[in-house]
Amino acid sequence: MIALLKYGTGVPFERLQRLQQQLGMPLPATTQWERVEAVGRLIRAALEELIRQAAQGSVLHNDDTGMRILRLAREPGDKRTGTFTSGVISIVGAWKIALYFTGWKHAGENIGEVLKQRAGELPAPIQMCLIRTRGF
Repeated sequence: MIALLKYGTGVPFERLQRLQQQLGMPLPATTQWERVEAVGRLIRAALEELIRQAAQGSVLHNDDTGMRILRLAREPGDKRTGTFTSGVISIVGAWKIALYFTGWKHAGENIGEVLKQRAGELPAPIQMCLIRTRGF
């Protein structure tokens, strides 16, 4: 439930901490993160399989949005200053797989990482992306 509130509806850990305190059941933000992180480790294999499956799609849509991140550890010497959330939607047969990546890599780099999992015998997928220009 903590993960669903945080990542599904955008409720910050601090807000949930205040709510829990008001209900007489304290749940510090750090404890929330520890619980979400532990569950994340358990379902990591499912994420990796979704990425592998998405790489097999016939059509892949991708786009970026900029966002503010309070803290993000960068590689030493990384000169980039942007932070992005990239969305990749893959059509695999009758299924649509949605992947989201947040970090310093832009959509092109993220879709490149996904496509490293593509089966070699498949033809190149159709890539669809939105190109934004100033003034529109």
